[in-house]
Amino acid sequence: MKTTLLLATALVATSAMAQTPFYSNDFETGTIGTGCSQVGSGEVVKMVDTKFNYVYHNMPADGSIRSNYLLLPNGVLNNDDVKTNLALTIQLWVNVANAENYWFSPLFAAYGAAPANGVNTFPMMAIQSRLLTQINCWGWCDFTASDNVTGTNFESTAWLDDKEWHLVTATYTPTDTKIYMDTELKNHWTTDGSEGHYVQGLLEHPDLIPYVCVSGNQAWDWGDNDPTYYIDDIALYAEVLTEDQIKTIYDKKKSSTGIGTATAASEVIRTEYFGIDGTKLGESYNALPAGVYVVRTTRADQSRETCKIVKR
Repeated sequence: MKTTLLLATALVATSAMAQTPFYSNDFETGTIGTGCSQVGSGEVVKMVDTKFNYVYHNMPADGSIRSNYLLLPNGVLNNDDVKTNLALTIQLWVNVANAENYWFSPLFAAYGAAPANGVNTFPMMAIQSRLLTQINCWGWCDFTASDNVTGTNFESTAWLDDKEWHLVTATYTPTDTKIYMDTELKNHWTTDGSEGHYVQGLLEHPDLIPYVCVSGNQAWDWGDNDPTYYIDDIALYAEVLTEDQIKTIYDKKKSSTGIGTATAASEVIRTEYFGIDGTKLGESYNALPAGVYVVRTTRADQSRETCKIVKR
């Protein structure tokens, strides 16, 4: 069989210092991703900036609430390593795009089920655009100023106003929770496990929040619109990424020239084949019939290359 290379794209998902995420979605198949579904209006679009290339764009047709968002694979947070390590990192790139009035808008949220009668209840967790978080999952924590090591919470969406891409990273352990914007630590809370200061339930019982949403589906009955954000490179880790690891991820993405950029020649550790619709078909080239496929290669330094091939 002859393989014809049509297009190559170098994409960096994690740093050499970070473990492989247990879930990631870079949208480079041109689809919302295997196991994902669209609630309301949204689509994958191609950016002029080839550092990001294909990204998800949430596109509510109106000002509706809890009606337009990307739904990740069911139970995606329910990872055994999260439960064993009692550690979780949630990371994604975000660009405000054409969103307006996004002070209270959620970036990432997870619930026990879809909203009922227009309302979400617990169990839940959410990361808000103003870089605050909240948990009510087998125990609860509102991450108030009294839990913050500085005695006050950073609370702002001004970082989105420049309409540039920014990296948001949230890390959770039973006693320590942090939120970074790009490479800067914005909030750092310490929790003692008492009532109202309990994070461990999120890590021990992620099975309770299988309904995981990006760029919409606000918590409780809060009246905030689903934001029309661009989203890229969603990654979930069963560990706490360090500041150095976050900086490496950030610097690699920002320094990349996107399409046509060669990656470091480190060892290939995994090759995955996808249909054009984004469905994963396996890891064996020989098992594929003739056709057009998207190939994603992961190297030992955790860099990734995505390309489209024709097998004849």
